[in-house]
Amino acid sequence: MFDYYHFTAVINGPYSVQVSNALVNLISRDNLAEKDDLYTFNSDRTLLNNFPKQKLDWIRFVLLLLGKFGEDRIFGFIINDPAYDNAVKTNRNAELIASTESLTVKVLNKFKASFESTLDHGVVLTDEQYIDLYFEYLFGKIIKGN
Repeated sequence: MFDYYHFTAVINGPYSVQVSNALVNLISRDNLAEKDDLYTFNSDRTLLNNFPKQKLDWIRFVLLLLGKFGEDRIFGFIINDPAYDNAVKTNRNAELIASTESLTVKVLNKFKASFESTLDHGVVLTDEQYIDLYFEYLFGKIIKGN
């Protein structure tokens, strides 16, 4: 779904031209308005109505994480990503690979399996509850260095 985005490892974090230019793009097309460093939608949410459900769910997920954990913690999580860390250590400015075979996905799947083993059998969680608990677990493990 996000093949359009391409990230490279730079010393201050993963970088993508598409993300860096996103606000400028939205403002120039009058989808967003800026006032006192606050951004609001001009189009009465029609911009969001044009996105596929899968992309809207992803946006909600990212906003949930940012609202719960804050930008600094999310940034700390990203720069500890194995693929990013390896690229910086080897001074390689190549594109970060986000395939299912990437080291990042393998590490996250290990965390996921470990997290799910801590859940009571038969417990039913909503998507938001699952994400909330999973990232609490994940950040706890990263902070402890496990």
